[in-house]
This record gives sequence, structure tokens and C-alpha cells, in this order.
Amino acid sequence: MQPFKRWLARVGYERIQEIENLELATKRAMALYKAKGYSDEWIEKRMRDNSILLKKSREKVFVKYIQE
Repeated sequence: MQPFKRWLARVGYERIQEIENLELATKRAMALYKAKGYSDEWIEKRMRDNSILLKKSREKVFVKYIQE
């Protein structure tokens, strides 16, 4: 198998695992931010803000679903 196809299969598998377990996605995001040099305080705030946005987004989808 070509290296690119192996990489693509691995990344696809990892993203599916993250969909099933959001903690994995959170850990990956935090590691990426840390690797980019962001402070722990900035990362925590960013993750909190993202959590709030995700919750609001889910609420909108739920309300729209109920209205239909």
C-alpha cells in the first residue's frame, strides 16, 4: 500500500474514533494548540468557548427539528 493511502486510512480511522468518543478529539485539539505554542490558559479558554458554541449549535438543531 502506498504511504499516502496508509496515512489517509489512519487519519480517517482516527476521526471516526473521535466522533464516537469526543474526549479523543478534545485531547488531539489540546495537543495541537500546545504544539503551536499556546499557553495552557489560552487553550482552556478556547476549549470552553468551543464547548459553549457546540452546545448552542446543538440546541438550534434540536429546536429546528421540533418545529418541523
